[in-house]
Amino acid sequence: MSNLNLPEVHENESLIIELKQNARLFFMFRRYQKMRAGELPWEDRIFTTFEKSSLSKSLKVLRVRLVLSWRSMVKRSLDILVSLISLIAAFPVMCLIAIAIKTNSRGPIFFKQTRVGIRGKIFNMYKFRTMMQDAEAKSGPIWAKENDPRVTLVGAFLRKTHLDELPQFINVLRGEMSLVGPRPERPYFVQEFR
Repeated sequence: MSNLNLPEVHENESLIIELKQNARLFFMFRRYQKMRAGELPWEDRIFTTFEKSSLSKSLKVLRVRLVLSWRSMVKRSLDILVSLISLIAAFPVMCLIAIAIKTNSRGPIFFKQTRVGIRGKIFNMYKFRTMMQDAEAKSGPIWAKENDPRVTLVGAFLRKTHLDELPQFINVLRGEMSLVGPRPERPYFVQEFR
């Protein structure tokens, strides 16, 4: 064993580093030659095969679904939290509005209206009543106008301040509406838009 001239440890390290660099250069040169010849190196063939495979597509779909479900879970959680806090905070004001509506005109305090939600789901949206009872009985569904004679005195104030929409937090809490997103429209007008 003593007859062998082995390089010292630090020389071994530099030899290993040099071999690694040469191996990298060799593989880069081999890759260059194959690509010039119009062939795909085996590494690229593996990656392109994986990218085209159904496993890769499934993983992409799964990743998108996970992101979307995560976002929808966070959005729904925020909807519940904000609507609960808003309903609790607005409860005294809602009680005063209910008393004002009852003293100002006949009829129910709340007004429910059929609306079309996401994916065409029909639900009842709740609002404070701002018009006379049975305001659309003769005319049918029509858009509200400025200075509409059907609007009550309290209703005009509620509409101007948007306080008539406070009960919609109940719809948000029930999952029929969301705080962020398009406003659900009445089925009559949805058919008209199509």
